[in-house]
Amino acid sequence: TNNKTAYFGGKDKFIYQIDLTSHSIIQKIKAHNEAVTGILVDLNKEQFYSVGNDHLLKVWSSETNQSVQLETFYGHTAKVNTITTIPGDVTRIITSGMDNFINLWKVDSQSFLQYKYNEIYPVDCLAGLNGGVFLSGDFNGKVAGWRTGKKKPVCEIEYEFMLVSLLTLITVTLITVCSFCFFTCSSFSCFL
Repeated sequence: TNNKTAYFGGKDKFIYQIDLTSHSIIQKIKAHNEAVTGILVDLNKEQFYSVGNDHLLKVWSSETNQSVQLETFYGHTAKVNTITTIPGDVTRIITSGMDNFINLWKVDSQSFLQYKYNEIYPVDCLAGLNGGVFLSGDFNGKVAGWRTGKKKPVCEIEYEFMLVSLLTLITVTLITVCSFCFFTCSSFSCFL
């Protein structure tokens, strides 16, 4: 939650808070009924979020060294693959699952919007950008750019290879391509 601690999770269903100075475990939290697949830390609210193969998004307090579960959100019907947020807006959490849905969670109002990605390949990774924009990538090589107010992608790019699950590829290559697409196409009103 600060420069001295980090959170990790895995197949053992636990989340570990680690002291990065001493490399010791501060706490071990029984978090999910199946593997923990993602963690997102909100430094402003002293909270963190976790997702797992049990289809759930959970909200945790990180104010002390004894984390407390605050909320459980239901909305995916299969394993949740990844979690991210729009930079500077941790009130909206974005998750994707093996059910081929992307969920935009409005944590404060305890609701979510659901985006249907496609019928064949689930989203493998997500990257939040500024201005209510996020990117998704699937294992088949398709990357889509989304606006939080739109139910369908506003920009899609397909690659010839199956390497999109590398978040680096999305953040380096696609920020450039999708930024160009958003700025170019928005002047032609194709995102209205």
